[in-house]
Amino acid sequence: MERKLSEIACEKETNKKLNSIDEKNSEIQQKNSQLDKIESDKIEAENTFNNILKINMDFNSILGDINEKTDCCKFTGCNGDGNTDPRFKKHRSQGHCPIYFNFINNGYKEMRERILQKEDLILTLNKNLQSVINSKKILESKTDEEQKNLIFLKKENNDYKIRIDELESEIKVKEKLIKDFEVEKLKLVSIRHIQ
Repeated sequence: MERKLSEIACEKETNKKLNSIDEKNSEIQQKNSQLDKIESDKIEAENTFNNILKINMDFNSILGDINEKTDCCKFTGCNGDGNTDPRFKKHRSQGHCPIYFNFINNGYKEMRERILQKEDLILTLNKNLQSVINSKKILESKTDEEQKNLIFLKKENNDYKIRIDELESEIKVKEKLIKDFEVEKLKLVSIRHIQ
């Protein structure tokens, strides 16, 4: 009876460990999903960042091109009030159109701000990614430990089963010996009565 209780307790402990491992595996799957999402966000942020860099280079190229060509032109349609498209046009007397300069300078500043925001976003994503990777490693380590414990418990459980089988076998042998003894005893009693 005591062995049976031990076996039941061992099976309960084994089932508990199995459930714990299933929970850990589920947590690892969730972390993997988060990891994939962060990787995807990181790639998207890097693509956006590269696009912004390209736009920034285009702005720099435009600025460089304009700064190189400082000679006055004879374009009289540019009156500085925004009614005409002043890009690449210069005033006869004042160099570049102020509206165009405002457009370029403000756009350039905005691009720089957006680049810095994307750089911050990429840094944040990298931190989150590293945090998830670390959590995943910890969970995998715990799962490995639980699996080792489970293997040990299964072995212990099998040892108990083997020992129980041995004891049951011994009990059967002893029961047979007791029956044989009882039969012999009855025979002796009957022989005495006859004498």
